Amino acid sequence: MFEHLLHKVHRAALALSFRPGQLMRKVELPLALPSIMTGVNQAVMPSLFVVAIAAIIGAGELGFIVAGALVQSDVGRGVFVGLGTASIATMADRLVQKANQANMP
Repeated sequence: MFEHLLHKVHRAALALSFRPGQLMRKVELPLALPSIMTGVNQAVMPSLFVVAIAAIIGAGELGFIVAGALVQSDVGRGVFVGLGTASIATMADRLVQKANQANMP
């Protein structure tokens, strides 16, 4: 069903004499944007949780705090850093969702 609609929109744009650049910018990209934003969201979320893995191999920044909590068995700090990482991931998810909703027709 959706593929049939995309084909009709594409044909209508060609009938309106859209050049290839206009077709991409004004028709194809806006129709593909929800899929693109879903891909961005799927890439951002796991990359934030790689911090815990990076801590094990000695990466810097937030990884140092995670590694310190792991080495010292500091449950409080571990929970704090875990909640911080989850908060960052949630905020990134919400930002991507808002950007996706703002670009919907």
